[in-house]
Amino acid sequence: MKNYRFAIVVIGLVLTLGGAPSWGQDPASNDTSVFNGNTGGGSGALVSNTTGISNTAYGTDALSTNSTGSANTAIGAAALFSNTTGSNNTATGFDALLFNTTGISNTATGSAALSAKAIFIIQKEHIIEPGCLQIPR
Repeated sequence: MKNYRFAIVVIGLVLTLGGAPSWGQDPASNDTSVFNGNTGGGSGALVSNTTGISNTAYGTDALSTNSTGSANTAIGAAALFSNTTGSNNTATGFDALLFNTTGISNTATGSAALSAKAIFIIQKEHIIEPGCLQIPR
């Protein structure tokens, strides 16, 4: 009789845990690599991805709005949150590269690193950000 009880408990656990998303994922498949090479973990990570490939996102809402961007790495809650089509970006830390949407080849490390909405002025191959030391003309 003991073996039957044990078997029922095991079957119950398998059915319960087999249908439960791990890490609070939506969709549940974000906690493992999928067919297009994306890997994610954390509630909302990579939730909007459609055709983007080779992305890695760990943390609540990391790369949450990414749709077609590829080869991005986002580690930390809301890292690269607004990214949609930007590729080859690396964001490590809470809100790192928060407002990047289409930028490419950016690297930000630290809490809120490069997360401010900033207007960049490109002049004579120099990038000047408001509030930063400006290069003389």
